[in-house]
Amino acid sequence: MTARPRGFTLLEVVVAFAIFALTTAAVMRTIGNSLSMSTVSARHAVATLIAESRLAAVGVENPLAAGETTGRAAGGFDWRARVAAIDVEETDSGETAAAGRVQPFAITVTVGWRDGGRDRSVTLRTVRVAHIEDARQ
Repeated sequence: MTARPRGFTLLEVVVAFAIFALTTAAVMRTIGNSLSMSTVSARHAVATLIAESRLAAVGVENPLAAGETTGRAAGGFDWRARVAAIDVEETDSGETAAAGRVQPFAITVTVGWRDGGRDRSVTLRTVRVAHIEDARQ
């Protein structure tokens, strides 16, 4: 009996390379998706910070009055701030519940951007109250 030479056959090498190629492709696709999601998450965080900043400016930099303002922030972010007066319910006596001393406003800030061919946006909402003069005085 002659001893068979030890080693791999051509078929075993081809199968090993095929398994390696499939595994590498799957790993690379997973890494690519992770990087893409990381970028989307970072842009979302920046948009949220811009929206919070614009919300904080309403009533400080800009008067607390009904209306809309828009602008553009660095990085390709567009923002829109909307302020709308909220109707205060009347009591049984016909007076407003706040007796004319405060006016609530609904504030909505939307920050939008384009990411990978898709439009994305973040919207934050709050209510602020403005003190107003009593109309009966």
